[in-house]
Amino acid sequence: MSALVLVLVVACDNDDFNNQQQNHENPAPAHLLIRAPLSVDHPITLEESAGSRKKPNIYSPEAMEPGQSFRYLIVVFDCCVVVRPVETDAEWSVEPVGIASIDAKTGFLVIDEAAAHGSVVTVTADVEGVDSPLARGLTVFSSKINLLIRRWREERASGGVRELLFQSDGLYAATWLLLESRMDLFGTYNVDTSTGKIEFIEDWERVETPGFQGQDDFRIDEDGTLLLSGICATEPDPDNPDCIRRFVRTN
Repeated sequence: MSALVLVLVVACDNDDFNNQQQNHENPAPAHLLIRAPLSVDHPITLEESAGSRKKPNIYSPEAMEPGQSFRYLIVVFDCCVVVRPVETDAEWSVEPVGIASIDAKTGFLVIDEAAAHGSVVTVTADVEGVDSPLARGLTVFSSKINLLIRRWREERASGGVRELLFQSDGLYAATWLLLESRMDLFGTYNVDTSTGKIEFIEDWERVETPGFQGQDDFRIDEDGTLLLSGICATEPDPDNPDCIRRFVRTN
């Protein structure tokens, strides 16, 4: 094994991180990472993480497209949204073969250009000093099949959804007030691209969040704006009877 010394600088629109990823062709988009951690400019040792009772984790996107790449990281979470890299030795592997490949020493993963939409791989890291291997699942998706998968922000002067996240596993989350890693509403969604129909099924909410339940229409216009209609709040808006809500990409 080789020593893994990683300096991680990540934020929602962090240029340092984006530049790091741009060193490789077709990097994994930042919007498929967990919500933006605060920047940390120095690693922590495995002994220090054990002393603070912080367990090492794998930091990675939850989904990637064919041809994209990402350097997997061993980290600890200092708090809800602060990620600190771990200075340790790791041996990386990915299964099944043929969908993705990974450098055993650096954790640099590449999704095969021919990988099918919906394919799932498991990335494993054998970390020296950690009793059990760490593992993370990764789903391959095609934005041509599901254009929704990303983070969106509602275009409203006030009171809009600050983050609407669609995941590749059929989960969505809506957040009105961005605070650390908190989200206001979770649920599942179904889309039919042939008919332009979308269905939101609410599973849990932190506070009462009217709207985002039921089924109606969606489309993405030529500017890349997501338009939802009929997914309305409890009180109808006389100035917007069709309840058309506009969302723009966050990155």
